[in-house]
Amino acid sequence: MAVNTTRRTNVSLISSTSCFDGIISINATAQLPIKLNNNNFPSWKAQFDALLYGYDLMGFLDGTKTCPSKEIIAEDGTTVSNPNFAIWTRQDKLLLHAILASLSEGVVPLIAAATSSRDA
Repeated sequence: MAVNTTRRTNVSLISSTSCFDGIISINATAQLPIKLNNNNFPSWKAQFDALLYGYDLMGFLDGTKTCPSKEIIAEDGTTVSNPNFAIWTRQDKLLLHAILASLSEGVVPLIAAATSSRDA
């Protein structure tokens, strides 16, 4: 009779709830066909709002989905990098990219210095 032995390793888990189901990439060419220019803000905003609400990403722009802290305290008391910070930052940069990609060349300079989707 075979004996089943299982090796177990104790891992200290970080007390943190993930704030995301996954990173969402927006294909601006396909999903945001209207590029913002001097004359079409209402149309551009309607398409952008529909997309952001549809993907549950509006919180990045309106401030309700705030950036998590860069570091957190692990169960053993040490300070470690917060994985939710990295995920939030990646998603925010993808949103910023989508915003920039949905602008006409004349509008891009107005927000080119933005460092977050909310700043844009």
